[in-house]
Amino acid sequence: MDFNFNNFGDINQQVTIEIQLGNQIVEKTQLPTIFAKQHFLQVVQQIKNDGRPIKIKCTMYDYTETGKMIENSLTFRNLAFLNNFKEE
Repeated sequence: MDFNFNNFGDINQQVTIEIQLGNQIVEKTQLPTIFAKQHFLQVVQQIKNDGRPIKIKCTMYDYTETGKMIENSLTFRNLAFLNNFKEE
């Protein structure tokens, strides 16, 4: 399943957004899907040219037809993060 904010019928489904500066998570929030896309895209715009190593990860959980829980996530790492944390 592709990560798509618009795939979910329930616009209030909870999405977790984590912002990591270097090795430390500095912010972890849960937002309804309806707000998560806008927040995620705003943060990406803010951090893409930042000289500090920053990563943002957006995660939501869904269930298959058999009831198995699956994690869907989307991660953006800025250039400074990629240069400093090559193993991730």
